[in-house]
Amino acid sequence: MLRQRNKNLRKIYLDLHKRWQKIWQKWRSKSTKDSDSGAQINNNATDKTLDSLHTLLQDPHIPDAVRMQLSDEYQQVQKLIDKLENEQVHIVAFGKVSSGKSSLLNALVGQQVFSTSPLHGETKRQQASDWDQYKEQSMVVIDTPGTDEVAGEQR
Repeated sequence: MLRQRNKNLRKIYLDLHKRWQKIWQKWRSKSTKDSDSGAQINNNATDKTLDSLHTLLQDPHIPDAVRMQLSDEYQQVQKLIDKLENEQVHIVAFGKVSSGKSSLLNALVGQQVFSTSPLHGETKRQQASDWDQYKEQSMVVIDTPGTDEVAGEQR
């Protein structure tokens, strides 16, 4: 039964992989055909955003005590800067509990990165992993808890 499930996940993965390659190639060819002015506007917006975020992180007027209190937020801003500078693509798997999100992402990545179990609710929090399949693009796959598990006690 497990072998059949893995076989089915592999088939789904290969289908998604082919579809992703078509979408990716279409997007890349379209983006290279964009007019110079459109590309220039996009680059300017990204550059301005990066400049603003760098300025925020390096602002000398912010006291060290405040920086310490906001360290988590500063880390999130730094992650956003990294994402923009590396032009990362994030692929998020979401769906109901035990629908195979973690298994699918493990198949995509090609190794056991995300924990799986026959029990419901194995994934307790969001987890991410680099996906090195596409050398020309920085990609991250993100596993999430089941949609019917999130804040279940409060519902």
